[in-house]
Amino acid sequence: MKRNLFLEKLFNKQKAYFLAQNTRAIDFRIQKLKNLSKELDLQYDNICNALRIDLNKSPGETFLSEYLVVQNEITHVTKNLKKWSIPKKAKSNLMNILSKSVIVKEPFGVVLIMSPWNYPFQLSFVPLIDAISAGNTVILYLSPYTPAINKIIRNIIDKVFSLNYVSVVEFNQANYQEIMQPKYDYVFFTGSLRVGKIIMKQASENLIPVTLELGGKCPCFVAKTANLKIAARRIARGKWMNSGQTCVSPDYLLIHESIKNVFLKLLKKYIIEFYGEDTIKIQSMSKIINLDHFNRLKALFGKRNKIFYGGRFDEKTLSIEPTIVQVKNLSDPLMNEEIFGPILPYIVCKDFSGIIKQIRDLPKPLALYVFSKNKECINDLLTNVQSGDVCINDTIMHITNYNLPFGGVGSSGMGSYHGIFGFNSFSHTRSLVNTTTKLDPDLFYPPWTDNKIKLLKKVL
Repeated sequence: MKRNLFLEKLFNKQKAYFLAQNTRAIDFRIQKLKNLSKELDLQYDNICNALRIDLNKSPGETFLSEYLVVQNEITHVTKNLKKWSIPKKAKSNLMNILSKSVIVKEPFGVVLIMSPWNYPFQLSFVPLIDAISAGNTVILYLSPYTPAINKIIRNIIDKVFSLNYVSVVEFNQANYQEIMQPKYDYVFFTGSLRVGKIIMKQASENLIPVTLELGGKCPCFVAKTANLKIAARRIARGKWMNSGQTCVSPDYLLIHESIKNVFLKLLKKYIIEFYGEDTIKIQSMSKIINLDHFNRLKALFGKRNKIFYGGRFDEKTLSIEPTIVQVKNLSDPLMNEEIFGPILPYIVCKDFSGIIKQIRDLPKPLALYVFSKNKECINDLLTNVQSGDVCINDTIMHITNYNLPFGGVGSSGMGSYHGIFGFNSFSHTRSLVNTTTKLDPDLFYPPWTDNKIKLLKKVL
């Protein structure tokens, strides 16, 4: 395969910058992050405009789901970084009685961060902040699908960081073998399961550690004891934010039959309240990212499924209105893959026990959602359905809490980040043992006589 000389030179420059100890000082990292925060503030209007161009995101959605998450991460990290970086004393066992043991957090070196197109601002900067906090240099790869916000991100990075410290790379088409050519010290990837497998395979050839933030079909249970008004409102917000192009979006509903009719009417009510009766005409929602994804979603409707609400689309504006579709079971074609769009299938259940057994055989989702007031019902679901994270009586809000780790399990990903968990992910946990030279007993040296072994057994 042809070598990418640009990437190779960039990697070598960052490696040299890292080995020169430029990123070691904690105060240096904190100041750079504070400078980043100021520049983000100056660029706020440009960020909103760019995301409107690329994804038709409203200013409110941009502020809450992109900008605020990033600024909160910077504030939290800069406030706590010195505390997180302090070496932690560890107890010494009897074999190390003459030693002091310490756990030290060390940066990996040159990190590759690969961000996706659905939240191109947030999912570029949050892992970048965590990587910087740990003392790494960063090569940030941006998706080619969001050129407007990419330009703003590049301008921000160029103003705050030197090229040797943090740099942005873009390719017209994603050639993952080319991107993975340098022997990075760590790789952080957010995106699809298909590409995640490629990244992990490429990384394994050089034994590069990875964090993979993927996705999956996140189930949402609506039990008969749920507060239906709250459930409908919060599901509508979580599902149709960014037109469902969210990795933790509720992918399908499991509704108890006793509350189906009331709940669906409420869900329809909040769709109209949030986005209007004609989302296609007024374009009140984010658009589908490109024609390929639009056609994929359009093909998912199918004639066999009963549409409760929605179903209209416009190829010119790449718009699909919020759509609620009934499916009979988990074998329906709509249930074969993550939807990643504004289509929400639902399955009516007499009870959840039977379908829980089926879900357990499926790939583990990134998030699990449960709406119920019954603790026994909630505990049953938590015990029997594995997932990366869980929200009870809410959707997607867990990702906004920087005090919690965010990450998947199994096919929905590996590793976690946000706050101290991001700092830890981008740090090598190094053991350090410092032994005194004032004493050097013969007990731990050969020859291993019978008397010495007896004494060792007695002491240890």
